[in-house]
Amino acid sequence: MIAFKSEEELVNYLMTSDFTENLSPVELIDLLINFRHFHRKQHSKTISKENEIDNLKKKCVQFENSISILKKELEMIEFKYRRIKTKKLSIKERIKGKILEK
Repeated sequence: MIAFKSEEELVNYLMTSDFTENLSPVELIDLLINFRHFHRKQHSKTISKENEIDNLKKKCVQFENSISILKKELEMIEFKYRRIKTKKLSIKERIKGKILEK
């Protein structure tokens, strides 16, 4: 049996080997099983990273949408503030102490 300390050693062996060694069928099966395990592990890491990237992109879009909504609300509040600040109060508004918006 061929023993590998890490998955990198396994991949290096598989990529650089000419398979001219006299390996028994059991050893070849073991190599394939190890490679299959390595491949599944790498594939799952890739998929999880892609999912994480997609989730972050969605969050980014949501934040951009909320920013645009908040900017519109801020503009409306600033417009109302400027209009009230420059408005001349009527006698009714001065007596009641309440500003009437139209």
